[in-house]
Amino acid sequence: MTTDYIKIKYKDLPNKEQFVNEAGGVLLVDFESFRSYKNGYFLAPEIYNSFNRKEDFVSFGIWCYVSCESNIERAYIYGWDRIDTSYVDTYDMKNKGSWQYLYINNKYFSRPYTLGIRLDLPKEKNSVEGKIYFTLPDYNFINKKNLNETNNTRFK
Repeated sequence: MTTDYIKIKYKDLPNKEQFVNEAGGVLLVDFESFRSYKNGYFLAPEIYNSFNRKEDFVSFGIWCYVSCESNIERAYIYGWDRIDTSYVDTYDMKNKGSWQYLYINNKYFSRPYTLGIRLDLPKEKNSVEGKIYFTLPDYNFINKKNLNETNNTRFK
């Protein structure tokens, strides 16, 4: 992940009973790296980059937890291939304090691409409050030219 984080063991995650299986996670801590945009500030750490020119179908998911006291306005995952930006699944801020699974399902990318998460902070806020956790993501890439090639891995 292209931002600072602290690795968290399963036993130390909040509301871990919401998971089907045990999973490690990360707690984001690099809130100094938020950048300005027209509606406020954002942090968009990349989780995976593909530098080849293969054509891939991508399934990518990550569990996200935003604490109840967090002032983050929006959290979501994205896939971007320099031609098509796809914001696929957004955390429901009405249900803060719960784990939510955010995913891209069978999205096609034709160029080098990036998968990541994004957090938006309103312009009137000058610092991040609360905690934001992510479990380590699962992903599956199937090359369009050779549908027998797959990679299904949990980041470590």
